[in-house]
Amino acid sequence: GDPYFPQLGNGGYDAQHYTIDLSVDVARNNVTGTTTMQARATQDLSSLNLDFRNFDIDRITVNGKDATFSRKDGELTVVPASALASGEDFSVAVTYHGKPVPWPSAGAPADVGWKKYNDGICVDCEPDGASSWIPVNDHPRDKATYSFNIDVPSKYTVVANGQLVAQENHEDRTRYSWQARDAMASYLAMIQIGDFVRKDEVGPNGLPIRNYFPPRMAKAGEYDFGRTGEMISLFSSQFGPYPFEAYGATVVPKSNVGGALECQTMSVFDPFVVTGDRYYENVVAHELTHQWFGDHVSPTNWKDIWLNEGFASYGEWLWQEKTQGAASVDSTAREVYGWLGNRAQAGVAASTPPESVRKMEAAHWHHLEQSTQGGIKIGEPPPSDLFNQEVYLKGALVLYALRKEVGDDAFFNGLRTYVAEKGGGNAEIADFRSVMERTSGKPLEGFFDKWLYQTELPPFPGAAAK
Repeated sequence: GDPYFPQLGNGGYDAQHYTIDLSVDVARNNVTGTTTMQARATQDLSSLNLDFRNFDIDRITVNGKDATFSRKDGELTVVPASALASGEDFSVAVTYHGKPVPWPSAGAPADVGWKKYNDGICVDCEPDGASSWIPVNDHPRDKATYSFNIDVPSKYTVVANGQLVAQENHEDRTRYSWQARDAMASYLAMIQIGDFVRKDEVGPNGLPIRNYFPPRMAKAGEYDFGRTGEMISLFSSQFGPYPFEAYGATVVPKSNVGGALECQTMSVFDPFVVTGDRYYENVVAHELTHQWFGDHVSPTNWKDIWLNEGFASYGEWLWQEKTQGAASVDSTAREVYGWLGNRAQAGVAASTPPESVRKMEAAHWHHLEQSTQGGIKIGEPPPSDLFNQEVYLKGALVLYALRKEVGDDAFFNGLRTYVAEKGGGNAEIADFRSVMERTSGKPLEGFFDKWLYQTELPPFPGAAAK
């Protein structure tokens, strides 16, 4: 039912848990395994669908009994031996093998999903890449918990969502078991396989922080990510308590992600962020902010992506305000505003952006040099260009302006209320507007219309409300 991508996701059931058991020949990129989905029928089902690409399917069972199946264009239809009744708990186990390849995303000019590089595997899935490596209900509306059991040659380390609960060595192979106990949207599920050094820290309230770096980057990476705990403290005071069981980062050895991605509990970064001088610390703040906005509160439909990216981009400014002062953020906001004005007039990213824009764009899926459309409605971005630069840059300006419109107390109270009410589930832009109107006592329809649903850039925000 997603208006932008009606083929993503499936109805008729509610996924509860996925158990992913894979054996990976990393050098040859051969994968064999079984993914088991535990779910509950929300209607009577004579058949059900999963999203799944790439692999040869060996067998499918429903509740342990062989099922018949067919597949067309990534839509896997499963017909159980016996129909499922509404309210019934059931399991679907899909056994498969093959050489996975990434999927050209429908929402951005980028490949997503399973990516083989020189000596490792990078899996990053936003928005529609999860089906490139697991059979799944591939839409943020159907969150589930996950178990990852990944068997690899012992020279490799496996990183996944949640926490590492077991590591078993068998001759020349090692089986890594990770558990993600908090419900998660499918696009946030990931694994990374490669040569990594693990660095552990303890965050606020004993929160485990575990970072994985390529060995040559370990020292610099430890410094560049060294203020993560401070960021969690700041954002917890502004957004509400950190929502998950752990946090951390994986820096992949080769650029595969197109910047960085907020995989739940374990954000993934391209190696350029490791500079040894915290130059790209804004990107660390961006992906951390997503743990609240995007991960804990996920979009109801993909057109609501501003609720992810605008908020994470504004999180960069909140950290900048903490470390460099409010005047520094004002200056950055004016630079971004000026560049967006030039871009809207040209219709594309025609001018060389200021450094503040380039740093913000480092978190972006697209490379800044790509000429994506200018002057868009960020509340309704183009379906083929969800991750347009303006969703990030103008998206941050919306929150900068909203804070001035309603005042600090109402603004941060609204953020905390929104996260508390929608956390663990999904939200639309209208839901956020409703919360902000309630907490501020102000009608905001006009504000949201001019900032989110018009192509013309509104006047630069004025003085903060008192």
